[in-house]
Order: sequence, then structure tokens, then C-alpha cells
Amino acid sequence: MKVDSYPTRCPVYWYTTESGQVIIEHEKSLSRFEQLLANFLKAPKELHHPLDEMNSMLWKLIDGNNNLAGIVARMDFAFAEKISPVNERVVMSIKMFLDLKLAVIIERPEDLSWDVGPGIDHH
Repeated sequence: MKVDSYPTRCPVYWYTTESGQVIIEHEKSLSRFEQLLANFLKAPKELHHPLDEMNSMLWKLIDGNNNLAGIVARMDFAFAEKISPVNERVVMSIKMFLDLKLAVIIERPEDLSWDVGPGIDHH
């Protein structure tokens, strides 16, 4: 991941609780059989990802306007020793968001063509 790249939230539904915790919600991707089973068992159709304090701040920073270098610097300033080694921890968390298809990497802020704000329901 290049320091001048812009990690960016995908258009997913998310919100911040009163305590500042970010909760991300998105639909489960189920096979046909899993869908039938989920319907039968009345299982929830959405996943809720409550983020810890550090990942909540990181989520708010990956808005398409902050490059990786800037994000690392702000996370280091906010959490100091608690996030050491900051570069590795931030990159690891961003990769987790990428793997979950909750974020993408864009080259420039101008490439952002979707709303990354909270409460946007894309279902």
C-alpha cells in the first residue's frame, strides 16, 4: 500500500454511537442453501461490525480525502504508544476493511464518486 494512496470507505451503511463507536452494517452474502436456511431459522440478514476506539477513528479517517501517510500520522498523534508500531497496525486494519469489501484504495480524492458519509442506506 503506497503512502500517497487514499484508503476510502465503500458505500456501506454505518453510524456512530453516542460514545463515538462506529457500527458498520451490511447484508450477508449467502448461497441459495444458506439463504433458505437463514429464512427458516429467521436469522438476521445483516452483519453488524462494531469497531473499537482505534478502528472507529481509522474508519472516520478513510473518507477519500486523507492519504495513508496522513492517516498514519493522525493515528500516531491520537494513540501514541497504544498503537505502536503505528504503520503496521494501520495498514493491517485497512487491509481488513479491504478484505471485507468495506473499503477500496483510490489514487486521488477526485476519483471518489460515491457518498462515504454515515447513515447512507444502500440496500
